[in-house]
Amino acid sequence: MPSKPKRPKPSCKNHYVPVWYQNGFQLGQNQNWLLDISEPQLRPDGTPIVFAPRMRPAKACFWESELYVTRFGEMINDEVETVLFQEIDNHGSDAVRAFVDGDERAMHYQLESLLSYLGAQKLRTPGLVRVH
Repeated sequence: MPSKPKRPKPSCKNHYVPVWYQNGFQLGQNQNWLLDISEPQLRPDGTPIVFAPRMRPAKACFWESELYVTRFGEMINDEVETVLFQEIDNHGSDAVRAFVDGDERAMHYQLESLLSYLGAQKLRTPGLVRVH
C-alpha cells in the first residue's frame, strides 16, 4: 500500500510586509533600518527604555509567528499564507515593479493586481484592521 506524501511543515513565520517589498527600500546594503515602535518597557523609576533604530535583514522584519495559521484540533493549516497571500504577493510584486519602472503598458495590465495587493496589505497588517 503506497504511503501518503508528507505535507511540508506549515510556515509559522508569516511576513505581513513581504520580503520582496522590503528589499525595494534597501540602499546598497542587504539590510534596512528598523525602529521598534512597540510599547516601551519602563525602568524602575518609570522612565521608558527607548531603543535606537538598528540595521536588520528584511527576513527579520515585519513578521509574526503563526499570524496566518489556522488550527482545528491537532491540524495546523497555513494555506492563508501559502495559497492566498502568496498568490496576491506574486502578482503584487509584478504590479509594483511595473509602476516603479514607469512601464505604461505593464501598468495598464497590472492595475487590478496592484489594487488587490494594496487591499490585501490592509487586511493582513496587524494594527490596521480595527473593529469598532
